[in-house]
Amino acid sequence: MNWPRIILDGISMSLLFNAVVGLGFLLVPQAYSVMFPKEIKKAAAPYVDPKEVQTMKLSIYSLYLLLFVYWGISAHYAGIDGFWNLFWTGYAEMTMVSISDFLILDVWMPGKIRHMIKGAERCKAWERKEWLLKLAIPEHCLGWTFLVCPIAGLIVAGIGWEDNASVDALKELVSDSPLNISMSMYSGFEQVGSIGTSLVRSDVQTVTSSGDIVLYSGNQIVIFYGSNSWAYTRLGHITDQSAAEMAELLGHGNVTITIYR
Repeated sequence: MNWPRIILDGISMSLLFNAVVGLGFLLVPQAYSVMFPKEIKKAAAPYVDPKEVQTMKLSIYSLYLLLFVYWGISAHYAGIDGFWNLFWTGYAEMTMVSISDFLILDVWMPGKIRHMIKGAERCKAWERKEWLLKLAIPEHCLGWTFLVCPIAGLIVAGIGWEDNASVDALKELVSDSPLNISMSMYSGFEQVGSIGTSLVRSDVQTVTSSGDIVLYSGNQIVIFYGSNSWAYTRLGHITDQSAAEMAELLGHGNVTITIYR
């Protein structure tokens, strides 16, 4: 897992999420009352425009979709692969959004907006303790933890998972016996070696990072301990070695690798 990338993406999307929700509230504050504690929701109901509620929900659902797609694509280009690595990447990033939502929208904001919700100005549920106990804590401890964050993880895993014909062909190649490949250092950031045959390929322009494993020209395996930009077919990523450890393993001379199923 690429924790610097996860933290950066989590923070940036947290800022975007809270900014969009905050702007939406300023535009149609009454519509947001349908998501507030029951007492406020009931008191504000006579003044709620159903069309504004539809607009509010559409904007929030679209925002969630944007987060999921961005995180999945970002994880892919960061070289994060493997179902569980991708799942926990999405889960961790959505957890950061949950924490920021809790602190900004549930702890800080309610006391400052009660005058904006017509009909509910005098509700007791605006008090911080009431708001937290009746809405925020159950929502974030249960709803986000066991529903929203896992959904984010599953979607990110579905977008970023490496599962292509080249990987299948390589698995088939080593199904009967391991494949030993003599690798050679090249350009100070990669080791490259011929696999002795050609595999189906689906090359795309790719920015690689340390630990990436790619297919080059359909017949060569490349393992990176640095970064490069070229047309490759992604095969996988080494997840249990840091960039420094990859450089130590591959940066001091030619190596031989063994691929087995």
